[in-house]
Amino acid sequence: MMSELQILSGYLTGEQSGHKHKHAHIYLPTSESIHLEISGSSFRLPQNAIAVIHSNVFHHTSCPDRLLWFSFDESASIHGYGITDEVPIVQIPNYLNKCIELIQYEINHYGCSESSKHLGHYLIDKIFVKKTEKPSIAYLEEHFAEPISIDLLASIENYNPNYYISWFYKLKGKSPYEYIIDLRIDKAKRMLLETEYDISLIANYIGYSSSPAFSRIFKKKTGYSPTEYRKNSLSR
Repeated sequence: MMSELQILSGYLTGEQSGHKHKHAHIYLPTSESIHLEISGSSFRLPQNAIAVIHSNVFHHTSCPDRLLWFSFDESASIHGYGITDEVPIVQIPNYLNKCIELIQYEINHYGCSESSKHLGHYLIDKIFVKKTEKPSIAYLEEHFAEPISIDLLASIENYNPNYYISWFYKLKGKSPYEYIIDLRIDKAKRMLLETEYDISLIANYIGYSSSPAFSRIFKKKTGYSPTEYRKNSLSR
């Protein structure tokens, strides 16, 4: 995935002369749609979509309002996601609109902050995960902290529950229940290292109603209590 994604300073506006460069771009309108020309072809980029411009591809833009842009290292290629110079436009799911608003707020008030970069990673990861994962897997990735039944997951794929469990195991090598736990523990690990939140708050955030229940399963999975994991990792 685009591990080298960065948000660069400011916005583009008005008419931009044609050019190309070694890094790839992602364009995101902030209000009105914009006009793009990519490799000689014309595209209209609506407000609820992004455009992906690969490295060393000639392009120019015309936009009446500001245009938010990202750059990323093309070595983290996204060609595998069906994004080509012929089809460079990707729709943005409605649930990501709040993320875009936060990115704009961060850049307007704080410039290219670390928060805006993290939000950019989140936005792009979510857009392209949706292109590759099965619908029920994408649902799990988004709602892992909520109560989720096998019946619900099976209905998303139009399978019966028994078949779904077998299908899921063949796809992921584990049961849906184990997969949810792993998603929760991975999120907990990041929060333990990247925040100073209390263990109880982290437990609640990832879907556990009590700290002891969270701590037991965390230790079973990692060999450490959450407190030990945070202390040992930060002391290295």
